[in-house]
Amino acid sequence: MLEPMSVAIHAIRHTEVKETDTVVVYGLGTIGLLLVMFLLEQGVQNVVVIGNKSAQKEAVLQLGLPESNFCNCKETDVQDWMKKQGNRNGADVVFECVGKMETLSQAISLATISGKICTVGNPDTNMTLEKDIYWKILRNQLTIIGTWNSSFFKLCEEDISDWEYVLAKLKEEKISPQQLITHRFSIEDLEQGFHIMRNKTEDYVKIMMIQD
Repeated sequence: MLEPMSVAIHAIRHTEVKETDTVVVYGLGTIGLLLVMFLLEQGVQNVVVIGNKSAQKEAVLQLGLPESNFCNCKETDVQDWMKKQGNRNGADVVFECVGKMETLSQAISLATISGKICTVGNPDTNMTLEKDIYWKILRNQLTIIGTWNSSFFKLCEEDISDWEYVLAKLKEEKISPQQLITHRFSIEDLEQGFHIMRNKTEDYVKIMMIQD
């Protein structure tokens, strides 16, 4: 779990999220869920999430997010939902964790004036912005931030790397990534786990091999 946690914390640190920010996590795969975990641990006061599966909802509730802060984008218009949540001005930070043109466009539309959109999801297809979405970037003076992987290196002598940050939180028992392990297999049965990941026959977050 160390590698995906380091990827998530790299995105948060790179974006310089503040406790008072309204933050949207759009897409609740492993990285999106870990972003939620770290944002809550850091005391960010208003985290809202957008997913499309009941298993994702169960996962964020287990992490401590209120049920009212989860939006199922298959059933609800995301922008209308945000307004009903009291976030009429939009989000200060939006983490786009899907990598599709549709969700990137929605992420841009959800950001407030001078907001930040952090692109986390690997691109599913070519990304082409429509003219009105491009205008929103210009007129709302938005910042688009790319994030990639994680860093083993310190930015300065007083700093710690992303991996050291995660290890420290684990040592302090401030985070519980084991909550996101949905399947455990012995090495003899691990092929079943690979089939689940490849064929998407079951909802899962992290599939782990357990060695006795």
